[in-house]
Amino acid sequence: MKAKAMRILLWALAAFFALFALAFSPSFSSVLFLLCALLVAPIARVQTFLRGRGLQNRVKALLTAAVFIAGCLSAPTLPSQDTARPSSSSGTDKRVFDFGPKSMPGKMNVEVSPQEARVPEPAAPFWDAASMGNHPNVLLSGGKLYCRDGLAILPETDSASYLIARDSGESVRIERAMSYINVWGNKIIYRDDATRHIRVYDMETQTDTELLGVNAGETFVSGGELFFSDLGQGASLFRASLDGGEAANVVLRSTGSFVVSGNRIFYLGNDQTLYSGALSPSGGLSATPEAFASPVERFFLDDTGLLAESGNTIFRIPPDGKDTSMVYSSDNDTMRLVGVCDGNIFYQENGNLYVLGNETNPVISTSHLYYASPAMNTANGIMVVAYDKASDGAGTVKAHLLSLS
Repeated sequence: MKAKAMRILLWALAAFFALFALAFSPSFSSVLFLLCALLVAPIARVQTFLRGRGLQNRVKALLTAAVFIAGCLSAPTLPSQDTARPSSSSGTDKRVFDFGPKSMPGKMNVEVSPQEARVPEPAAPFWDAASMGNHPNVLLSGGKLYCRDGLAILPETDSASYLIARDSGESVRIERAMSYINVWGNKIIYRDDATRHIRVYDMETQTDTELLGVNAGETFVSGGELFFSDLGQGASLFRASLDGGEAANVVLRSTGSFVVSGNRIFYLGNDQTLYSGALSPSGGLSATPEAFASPVERFFLDDTGLLAESGNTIFRIPPDGKDTSMVYSSDNDTMRLVGVCDGNIFYQENGNLYVLGNETNPVISTSHLYYASPAMNTANGIMVVAYDKASDGAGTVKAHLLSLS
């Protein structure tokens, strides 16, 4: 009776390991495990062999044990997640979101949840720039410029004031430092850098009013709605009407940069994980967001998916989160992904600005602290904002508009 109970237990263990192998890595070795489960329990067979009860049982025991051992030896092992971290740079990146010194591994782990079907598959292209208040890559890089549809909103000296200029020659000056500039209809929605409040400038009436007196981080207009991170609420993500009113919470956790297109949102959590989720008409997310990729320091969009910086490496991630590929890797800890504009991928190293594919010849060789918001201007080609420390001795960072062509 005890021998029978032992064989039943061994059968159950063999079946468990076989199903485990099939669930996580279907392969030839998994089939070998399954064969072990379907045959009599190998150890019981070995016991029969040792007792010497019949030649036939001995042969079966030897064959089963051989299959079991072969399955163990050829079983796949899960890849190790431990990667060596590069040494941290001594400088601090103050580019847009106050990132600290680099301490990221040079390898990205992309995990796609089995529940990814909860997020609707995006249509091609998976993001619609026309439904956004500015080009998403400009907003992801600070939103310091706006150049679309014959309208340019550009910083003047030290970005203390902005000039709103149309191709027709009309121009208006706003005496404010602006960031996260969005345009919807005749309204310019932006963050006032002095107060961090969200304001609206009406281009018809030329009136400038406060929309929300929050401590705003990134501010993003999509589909006629306002999305923003509130630094006074732990950098949680909110949505509100462009007419003001009460804001509804979208993401409770602390967030960094984000993109909203249609009902889909990509956002960077404070754990340096890039999440993907679907927006609910009621205000929040319609389902638990999926961990899309990690670790990620910053990300941008291109025509084929997302570009993400992880450590000193730039990766391309398709919209479904699968088949991630490396685009560029550097052994220089000062490397930063600056943005994507007109098909060009910009990054910086040692204060110089480069475009991918021409690493030997920097676009800007004069050293600056960091760069942001590359945007296409029909009159001046690609423009970018460069930041430098002011000469006031107080460590103030000043922004300057540069033309790349």
